[in-house]
Amino acid sequence: MRHLVTQSLAGLFLFFIFQATIQAAAYDPRLQWQTMETEHFYIHFHDGLQPLAQRLAPMAENIHIEVTNYFSWIPKDKTHVTLTDGVDLPNGSATPVFFNQIVLHSVPSTDINSLEDVDDWLRLLMLHEYVHIVHLDIAYGTPQTLRKLFGRYPLVFIIPTFPNLFQPNWLIEGLATYLETDYEKGTGRGQSSYYRALMRMEVQRGIKSYRQLSIPYVDYPGLRGWYLYGVYFHKFLVERYGEEKLKFMINRYSSIALPGLIGINMRRVFGDNMNSIWQEFENYLKKDFANEIAALEKQGLRQGKRLTKDIFDSGFHQIIDNQKLAYLQNDNLHRKQVRLLNPNNNKSERLFNIYGPRFSYHPDKGFLYSNLDIDNNTNAFFDLYLFDNKTGRSKKLTDAGRYQFASFSPNGKKIIAVKAQNGLVELHLLDAQGQLAKTIWQGQHTESITSVDWSPDGKQLVVALFRAGKGWNLELYNFEDETWKLLTHTPYIETHAKFSPDGEHIIYSADYDRVYNVYRLNINEPSAEKLTNVTGAALYPSINPSNNTLYYAGLDTQGLALYELKLEENRQSNEFVMISHQTQQPSITDMMANAPPVETNYPSKSYFALKHLRPRGWHPYFGVTDVLNYGFTTQGNDPLGFLNYDLSMAVNVLDWNFAFSYEQQQIGAQFLSQREHYGDVTVDVFGLFPRYRILQKNWHFSILAGYQYLEIKEQDDFFTPDPLYNGYWATGILNFSNLTRPSRSIMRHSGFDFRLLANKSLEYFAPDEDSTQKIFGKGVSLLGEFNMYSPPIFETIFSARIQMARQNQSMPDFEFVGFQSNYAGSDSINSRRFVLRGYNEPNKIKGNFIDYVNAQWFFPISAPQGTLLIPPIGLNRVNGLLFAEAGRAWYSSEPPKDAVQNWFTGENLPKLKPTFGAELWLESVVLYRVPVDILIGYAKGLGENSRVEKYVRIGASF
Repeated sequence: MRHLVTQSLAGLFLFFIFQATIQAAAYDPRLQWQTMETEHFYIHFHDGLQPLAQRLAPMAENIHIEVTNYFSWIPKDKTHVTLTDGVDLPNGSATPVFFNQIVLHSVPSTDINSLEDVDDWLRLLMLHEYVHIVHLDIAYGTPQTLRKLFGRYPLVFIIPTFPNLFQPNWLIEGLATYLETDYEKGTGRGQSSYYRALMRMEVQRGIKSYRQLSIPYVDYPGLRGWYLYGVYFHKFLVERYGEEKLKFMINRYSSIALPGLIGINMRRVFGDNMNSIWQEFENYLKKDFANEIAALEKQGLRQGKRLTKDIFDSGFHQIIDNQKLAYLQNDNLHRKQVRLLNPNNNKSERLFNIYGPRFSYHPDKGFLYSNLDIDNNTNAFFDLYLFDNKTGRSKKLTDAGRYQFASFSPNGKKIIAVKAQNGLVELHLLDAQGQLAKTIWQGQHTESITSVDWSPDGKQLVVALFRAGKGWNLELYNFEDETWKLLTHTPYIETHAKFSPDGEHIIYSADYDRVYNVYRLNINEPSAEKLTNVTGAALYPSINPSNNTLYYAGLDTQGLALYELKLEENRQSNEFVMISHQTQQPSITDMMANAPPVETNYPSKSYFALKHLRPRGWHPYFGVTDVLNYGFTTQGNDPLGFLNYDLSMAVNVLDWNFAFSYEQQQIGAQFLSQREHYGDVTVDVFGLFPRYRILQKNWHFSILAGYQYLEIKEQDDFFTPDPLYNGYWATGILNFSNLTRPSRSIMRHSGFDFRLLANKSLEYFAPDEDSTQKIFGKGVSLLGEFNMYSPPIFETIFSARIQMARQNQSMPDFEFVGFQSNYAGSDSINSRRFVLRGYNEPNKIKGNFIDYVNAQWFFPISAPQGTLLIPPIGLNRVNGLLFAEAGRAWYSSEPPKDAVQNWFTGENLPKLKPTFGAELWLESVVLYRVPVDILIGYAKGLGENSRVEKYVRIGASF
C-alpha cells in the first residue's frame, strides 16, 4: 500500500534515529522472566539470574544516588533494567526514548580489552549505562516543555525533547566513561594502562580532529575512539576549567532548542570556539604523553620486528612445530581468519575463518577454537570447534557450551576450557570430544579468568585470575592434590600467562610500570625478568625455544600486530621486577559507602508485559492529498518487546492505522486495521498475520500466513493501489547467507546468499488499469534470488545477482520499473515489481514469468571522514559503482515475439533487455549519528523502448 502522508522530520526519525535497545522479542522463548522492583528501577531477569539481580538491585540504588547527585537531575519515571544472559559478549546499552531502558549482558570480561581494570564488572557496566540514562534524560526550557506536552519523542517540530541525544558519540560515551572512572582507586577505563597505551599510540600517530570523531569512524581505532578520546577530553575539561564548568556545559546544552549545536554551546560555556578548545586539548595530550614516551625511549626500547602488516588486530598467535606462526587476523576489511605465517619470508596463507576471540593448537589434534553460534533462534553462544589442518575441515565439539576459549592437554586426551554463564566464570575439564569431565573452579560474581595454559607434563595449569580483593594475579593449579598456589601478588594486572617448554618459567604480560610488557618468571623465585620495553603494549607472549625468539602481540599506531624479538640480543639489559611483595590490593568497597543504607533483599514477581504498555507520548503529522490531512500517532511496547502497538489517526478525514503484534523469537502474530483516504478513494484493510520462523547460523526459514480483508469504496485515476491480498494467504521464505560487512568494507563482504519464496493466495485483489472492476486471482507465485560478492581486491568488490520469478497467469503481472519508482527490488512477500533501469515505464515489460541478471563493481573514491558543526552534517566516504544489468518478462501462454533459445532447457524465451550505468554513493551522516546515503545515478538502456534515466535517492540506513 502506498502512503502519501508526509510526516514532519520528527515523525520520519521517530523509530530510527535512536532505536530502542530492545528488539522485538530477541530473547529465548524457553525463558521465564521475573521483575524485581526497587525505588527507582524495574529489574527484569530470567531463569538463572536471580542471584545476580539480587546483587544488582541495591547496587543500582547506590549508583542512582551517585549519578543523580552529580547531574542534579532525577528521571521522572523508574528505569527499566533488563538483565540477560543470551549473548556471550560483555556489553550493555541504554536509551531514554519512549522510556528509560538499560540492557546488561551478564558476561564478565575474559580478556584485556579495557574492561579488565575494575573492582566489580557488573557495577562498572551499570554505572556506565545509568550515566547515559540520566545524562540523556536531562531537559530544560523549551525541550522540557515540549516533552511534558508530547511525551518521550526525540524530536517534535524539529525541536529536541532529548537535547543530549543530538551530540557526537564521543561526547556521550566520553562522559559516561569519565564518570565510570575512579582515578583514586584505579578503576575504570579512563585510568587503565590499556587506554593509556591506546592514547600514547594516538599521540605518536597524530591526534584526530573532533570532526573525524563525530561520525562512525571506520579507520583505526574505529568506534573505540569515541570512548578513548571522549574520556580524555572530559578529563582535560575538568583539569582546565573545573568540574562545575563541565556540569554547566551539560546543563546549558540540555536547554538548546535546535539539535546538534555543540559549537555554540562550547563558545557560550568556555568562551572559545571548538577549534581552539580542541587545539588546547591536543596540546594537553602531547604534553601529558610526550614525557612518558621520552622516558620509555630513554630506557632503551626492546620491541622487536613487526611481522604483520594488517591493521586493527592481528597479534594473537600460536607457534606451530617450532617453525611457523598461526595468527588471528581481524583487519575489519576481510573476514576474521586464522592465517599461517612463515617468519623467514613473511608469507602467509589462510587456514580457516573464525568468529571467536582465540584459538589453540595441538600437533596431533589440530586447531581448537571458539565460534559464536546461534542457539534456539535467539541466543549467541560460543561453542568449541576443531579444525584439522590436514583435511581442511572443522568439526563442532559442543552445543551451547558457552566456552570462551580452550586448549588441549599435552597428550591431547583432555581439554581445559573457560566458560561464562549467568554472570559466573568457570574452569571446565573436558574430554577430547568436548564432553564435560569435571568442573575445576567456579568463580564468584566478581571473579574472572583471562588465560589458562597447561604445563608440559600436563600436571599443572597456570591461570591469570581475578579474585575479589586481590585483583589480577597468576596462580598455579595442581591436578594431583587439586590445590591453588599464588604465583604473583601485586596491585597490577598480570595476564596471558604461558609455560615455557621446560616447565620452569612462566611467560606473561603485566603493567608493572603502567605499560604492558612481557615478563619471564621462574616459578620458584619472587621476581620476574622484563623481556620487552615498548611504547605501546606487549600482549599474548610466547617463546620459540628452537631459536630463543619471543613472539607477542604489539600495540602500535596501526593496532595490534605480530612482533618477534631475538632475546639473546638484549640479554644483558633486562630488568627484574618483584612480584611477590606484601602490597595488598584494597578490598572491594562500594564507591557510595557513605550513601544511606538501602534494602538488600527485594521480592520478585512474574513479568507482566501489559503493565508497561501505556503510550509514552504522541506526535502530530501532516499530509496532503486533495485536502489537508492532519492527525497524530502514538505507540507503545513492553520492555522485553513481546507486545507492540502503533496507532495513528487523521482528524480531518477520519483515517486510522492500528497495528498490534505479539513477538516471540520463533512465533508471532500481527493484527492490522487500517483506513486511508486518497482523494475521493477510501481504502479499508483488515488483517491478521501469524508467523513462525527458524534461525540458525546462516539459515533463516519463515512461514507466514494471514487473513486480510480489503475494500475500496471509490476509485479514480488519481490513485491506483498496489495489488493486495483479499482473503487467506500463506508464504514460506528460505534464506541462506554467509555474508558479513566489516566496518572498513565499502559493500557486503565476500560470500553469497540466496532466497527462495513461495506464496499461496486463496483470493487476490488488484484493480484493473482501465476500469474500477475488481479482478480476483488464485494461485502460487515463486521467487528465487542469488547474490554473490567477491572478496575485497584493493578495497574494491565485484558482485552478481540473479532473480527469477514464476506464477500462475491468473495472478497480477510481474513487471519491471525504473529506479525512480522507488522500488529497490522484490524484497517484500507481495512485491510485483523488479528494478530494470533505463526503460520507459509506459511500455511496461511485464508477464507472469520474469528473469533478471546484474553485475556490479564497487570501488572507493574518497574518505573525507569528517563533519561540520553548523549544520551538523558529515561525509564519511564516497564510493563509485559501475553496473550492467538485463531483464525480460513474458507470459507463459504466449510465444515471445523476439525469441531466443535457452541453451540449457531448449525453450524459446524473449531476448534480454540490457542496461549500463554508473552510480555515485555518498555516505553522509546527519546530526552526528544518522547515516543518510545519497545516491546519484545514470543508466542507459540499449533495447527497444529504452531511455536515459538519471536519478537521485536520499535515504537513511538503519
